[in-house]
Amino acid sequence: MTSEGSGPAAGGAPAPAEQDHWRALAGATSPEASGAAWLSLLCASIPGTVAGLLILENAEGRLAPAAVLPADAPAGGFLAQVAETSLAEGRPVAMGRADGGGAPRAGVAHPIHLGGSLAGVVVVEVVPCPEARQSVVVRQLQWGLGRLEAFLWQRRCAGEAAARDTLRQVLDGVAAALEAADGASAAEALVTELATRLRCDRVSIGLAQGDGVRLRALSHSAQFRRDMALVGAIEAAMDEALAAGAALSWPGDDRPWRLHDHESLARGQGDAAVLTVPFAGGGEGRRAWRGAVCLERSAGPAFGADEAACAEAAVAAAARVLELRRAAERHPLARLGDAVRDGLRELAGPRRFGAKLGLLGVVLAGLFLAFATGDYRVSGKATLEGRLKRILAAPFDGYVAEAHARAGDLVRQGGVLARLDDRDLRLERIRHAAQHAQYARQYQDAVAKHDRGQASVIQAQMVQAEAQLALAEEQIGRAVLAAPFDGLVVSGDLSQTVGGAVRKGQTLFEVAPLEGYRVIVQVDDADIADVRAGQKGRVVLAALPDEGFAFTVAAVTPVTEAVEGGNVFRVEATLDAAPPRLRPGMEGVAKIEAGERRLAWIWTRRFVSWLRLFLWTWVP
Repeated sequence: MTSEGSGPAAGGAPAPAEQDHWRALAGATSPEASGAAWLSLLCASIPGTVAGLLILENAEGRLAPAAVLPADAPAGGFLAQVAETSLAEGRPVAMGRADGGGAPRAGVAHPIHLGGSLAGVVVVEVVPCPEARQSVVVRQLQWGLGRLEAFLWQRRCAGEAAARDTLRQVLDGVAAALEAADGASAAEALVTELATRLRCDRVSIGLAQGDGVRLRALSHSAQFRRDMALVGAIEAAMDEALAAGAALSWPGDDRPWRLHDHESLARGQGDAAVLTVPFAGGGEGRRAWRGAVCLERSAGPAFGADEAACAEAAVAAAARVLELRRAAERHPLARLGDAVRDGLRELAGPRRFGAKLGLLGVVLAGLFLAFATGDYRVSGKATLEGRLKRILAAPFDGYVAEAHARAGDLVRQGGVLARLDDRDLRLERIRHAAQHAQYARQYQDAVAKHDRGQASVIQAQMVQAEAQLALAEEQIGRAVLAAPFDGLVVSGDLSQTVGGAVRKGQTLFEVAPLEGYRVIVQVDDADIADVRAGQKGRVVLAALPDEGFAFTVAAVTPVTEAVEGGNVFRVEATLDAAPPRLRPGMEGVAKIEAGERRLAWIWTRRFVSWLRLFLWTWVP
């Protein structure tokens, strides 16, 4: 095909062939017809065009040939190669091709974009087409794509409008069902909404019950008589649709052998149009949720494909809402019974082998817990303390002169821990010694003068001076803080406060011996009734998690302490053996043996105790 001789006729009027193409383009109703007419006009407008190919996106979303010129030319070959290159690169391309006569040929392709997505490509083969002309052909393709893109946009908008209309119908039906007060009202609202939206004379809904369908609601009617012949005809049509498992329409369906009941319903209403849409939900047997919606129209056209699709979407969505409303309105005991029956039915069936094994395991575990016994042990947080603990306090107000030990150090008996500044005390001792010597000389003078009264007074002053001197000596001796025995410094660190002031009675060090430990166990008040002196137990310390130490409960103190939001009792126990690795202050978990009990009682005692207390609190 060539474009020679085409184009406007003499006098500026379009050629007859071009007029036919324009009329075909204006009246096109499908992408193929529109594409063929548009491609003919495009090839006629580009001089030297010998072939053309149009590729568009089909209904399945794939790119496929929509039109080819000449009409009998194959869709593959050179033009297809040019189209693939343009689609791969996403831009206009031109590829040269030499024919037998040597005239330069070229295939020019331009992609078609709609809303940023690739919707197709158009390719024309032009001869002659040197490289200088290829850019001109590309611009001609760009100008010619406007009409085709407008048609594609129009088709896409029409499809989106139809989808929006269908979605609006569906949402209206669901909204009507949701706004109703109960399930029956929801069914009536649904059929009334469908009758209004789809311009039907009557819409009815029925649910499968037993061997057939029972009518539940009619549009624009709150009550109806079941003995009416119309009700039987509608239920028969619904049975027919449920048996077919698909929507049935009369007239217009190509399955007349299945539509006997639909035809009878239509004839009985004066050749009305009937559309029945079945639906199905969950459940089996008596609780199965199945039914159908029957739409009738006595005047007007039969139900088309678009109306049937809209009705099916609305029924599918609204039926699920009705099913949920029905399930929610059932009595809780009935729902519980259904759940139990479903579980038992599944367990009794041939499947669910894993569930059967699980149930068997639960039963065996229950029997084991009910009859098996084990050691009942009361646990609690434990702290290791020395049996004795000596406190070294400041003997007087003063200052720290030296610090030789701190917490964690091992000390020997008599070892110096710290030394207080005693310079002021030494001065006091010198003063009291001088005063005592002065009193001694005065006493000798009084005796020499035979002044007994004066001698007695001076003698008393001498005694007082001697006492003050002895006190100063004692304080000087106590300025050195020494370890009372071999042990561990539990607390105290004066190395950072040398030169600092201390007050009389202030605790400076705590020293504990390295032998003779006791375990302090914090037992919850809910378990203290099971603990008594003489019971055995074991403690595992955080510092030595791979070893447990046996102990014996020595005393249960009747004093509670608030620990972490609960009350605990202080239980004292003595270690049966104390290895050298132990240190005061270590913490861990202790468990006290409280006898043998049933495993079920051991594992449920806390919950049972809480439940009893709860019932005692709230039950009058």
